Parts: sequence; structure tokens; C-alpha cells
Amino acid sequence: MTTSAASLVERVRDLTNSYGDLSTELAVEVSSSSATTFTLESSEGFKAKNWAEVDWESVEITDVNTSTEVITVRRGSRGTTAATHAQGAVVRFNPPYTGKRILDALNTALSSAYPQLYTLVTDENLSVVADQYVYDLPAGMDSLYRVEIENVDLGGEYFIIRTWDMYDSDSLRIYGDYPEGRAIRLVGTGRFTAMTTTGNLDSDYPETEVALSYLVYKASAMLLKERQAQLGVRDAFVGMTDTFSSTQPFASGLSAREMDTLAEDMLRQARMQPPDYFVPLPTRRYLARD
Repeated sequence: MTTSAASLVERVRDLTNSYGDLSTELAVEVSSSSATTFTLESSEGFKAKNWAEVDWESVEITDVNTSTEVITVRRGSRGTTAATHAQGAVVRFNPPYTGKRILDALNTALSSAYPQLYTLVTDENLSVVADQYVYDLPAGMDSLYRVEIENVDLGGEYFIIRTWDMYDSDSLRIYGDYPEGRAIRLVGTGRFTAMTTTGNLDSDYPETEVALSYLVYKASAMLLKERQAQLGVRDAFVGMTDTFSSTQPFASGLSAREMDTLAEDMLRQARMQPPDYFVPLPTRRYLARD
């Protein structure tokens, strides 16, 4: 099973009701990323000085011509990138969160799942160097669980050693005297690769419904908290906004907390067992011979 980034974004949209005030479709293809006008099936309800979103691009509306159904826009707004769009692409008016912002929240949730959820990282690119005892951890490895040294006398098999410790957060120190050139195999864990707009969830991520729901609820909670904070700052200066009634901002914050609680419960349920951990012996020093 392969879960696309777009499908997870849609699940967050549904949970947070962030489809916008209304939607329509492009009546004409947008064939250039520099075009400043979009022709819609209907421009009714669209207003200048507001936002619209098509595919992964957000645009600022500067003018609306209801007679021609054309809106004039400023491209690549709200941290998005201008792109081409096919005829029939959905255009949303004033969505609370852009697709890109939702994807960013999902990727933050994906990273935050570590170390309960992890990808196993095995690296064999290091080799023993004479008179060198400190080696850098490979990129993408956040925690080191096992260190092995090649045994060429046994057909290139590896044997586990415990004569190591962490030198700092990014490197390990190996004690002992091992033949130069022998391969070093490191086994550890790391975070999942972030999703792209056109990509899929990391293939190592457990695609159970509980694990997927964790991402959706965690991302939704983050987005709602941000929304609540923005409204709180605005209300503090101008009084109650016309966007929310007096009870709704509190309800929004409550929903965010509830989603956060649900997400953490799902993460506990989906938690992966750590790999076999061969603990180093940092208190016992194995010094190389001079």
C-alpha cells in the first residue's frame, strides 16, 4: 500500500474543514507560471484582496471581472510556487490553510513521530583507518544501536563489538585495535523522509490506519493551534472579530487539544519496538597498541 501526500492533505482538509468559503474550477488551462489572469467556471463570490488556491499554488486576488469570469492574481503567494494548472483544476476561495501549509504540518508530525516510529538505517561506508578512533555518523542516522566490524577470515561477515561509545551527538569513538581497511557497519534508526507535493509517504512508515491517523490528527492539531493563536492576538487589540463568535475561539482551542491527545494516543498504539541494542561499554577502555 502506498499513501500519497495529496491523500493525507485531503484528510486534514476534511478534519479541519479547510476547503474554503466556496470553490469552482478553471475554465481555461493556465499554461504559464507567469500568467496573471485565471478564467473560472464561475467567479461569483470571489473578491479582491482575498486568496485563492489551485493545486498547490496560492494566489492573491487583485481584481475580479464577473462579466468575463476572470480573476487577476498575484502568483505564488503565501509561500507557494507559481506553476501551470490544467483546465478543470479545483479553485478554492479563502481556504484557512494552503495545501503546502498542511503538507508542512504533516511533515512536522512525521518527524515528531521519532523515536516511537523510525526507519532502520544500515551503513557500510566506513572502514577502519590506522590511528583513527572517532568516526562520523552517516547522514540520516539519529541514534546508533549497533557497531560491527568486518571479519574477512569468515568470508566478509561482520561481528558485533561493544568497544565503542558516542563521542558526541554526531560521531562515535571505537576502542581497540582492528586491521586497517576492515569495513565498519553501523546499524541505527532515523527519521522518515519528508513528503513532497507530488510524492508518497516514506515506504518504511507503517501504513496502518492508527499510524496514518496519528499524522492526520497531529497535523490538524498544530494547524488549529496556530489559527487560535492568530485570532487571540487579533482579538486582544480589536475586540471580538467577525470571524468567530465569543465561544468559537475557545472551542477551536479545545478541538486542537483534543486532537493532540488523540494523536499521542495513536502514536503510543503504533509504537515500533526498537531494534536489537548492543550497549557499548564506555567505562571500559580498549586501547590500541602503540
